[in-house]
Amino acid sequence: MLVQMMLLPVGIAKTLRKKVVLLLPAVGAAVAVCLRKPVYAASVEGQERQHDGTASFVILGLASLFALVLYLLVLITQVVLRLEQNFVSKPWRLKEKECSYSINACPFYAPAEAMYYCTVCQSNVSSMAWHMPSMWMKFPIGDVLLDWNKAEEAVKMVDDPANGRIQLDEALDFRGSIVLDEVEECCIGCFVQTRTFNCITRMAIVCNLISMFAALVPWAINALEPALQNSISIVVAVIAMFYGMSAVAVYVQGMASVLCFLEDHGHSISFPHLSKIPPWLNRVCRLLE
Repeated sequence: MLVQMMLLPVGIAKTLRKKVVLLLPAVGAAVAVCLRKPVYAASVEGQERQHDGTASFVILGLASLFALVLYLLVLITQVVLRLEQNFVSKPWRLKEKECSYSINACPFYAPAEAMYYCTVCQSNVSSMAWHMPSMWMKFPIGDVLLDWNKAEEAVKMVDDPANGRIQLDEALDFRGSIVLDEVEECCIGCFVQTRTFNCITRMAIVCNLISMFAALVPWAINALEPALQNSISIVVAVIAMFYGMSAVAVYVQGMASVLCFLEDHGHSISFPHLSKIPPWLNRVCRLLE
């Protein structure tokens, strides 16, 4: 667990790429608040300690604000725009069957020839539509199973145990990392779906939980010396602001990649809820992605 928390900033930086520098103002603001308003200060006689909760209240309020923003973003993307519902039925499989170019044509980049078989959605795709995991996937950090539904269906196939075992093995082999933002090899449709609505969403929730926990630490260290309390308060304030803003930034980055994917392939694949996405949002996501 400690190793995962230590490597989580690596996954955040990998997801945000150059945009990770946008997190620095929040970290700097947290340090400035704590330096301006120390959590504890000794009295003139040195016998009593005076508690100034301004810094703690500010950090806790900002961490709560990031949590609220993340909740609203999840609500908008899942309920209003229904982005995930565009991927549930795997509409590119229907495109593959209807493709008039060739039997082996890629549903994403027809008439490119399909060269890879995706075991997740049973689609044949070209090399341009195939996701290959990076070297980070070799490290079993934050490793999770991504296709529980397929595994559950395989367990229920008591009438055909041979195919059930094959399907179960395929489901168990399709894994990802919620810490390093990685997914095993698959087609780009399954990659975008599982990376965004599984790995990135869970990464954002973990970041948000760490932020809220760090924001509450100053209220639980009353027994320490004032100097040590103030030092710890600065550290946890930086952690709270970094992970709180990271949660929002990572989720926004993931949703931007989904919207760009839907815009790129929406003209050839019939995504069921594409009409719910306003055009101006696609233009904004192009800038973010």
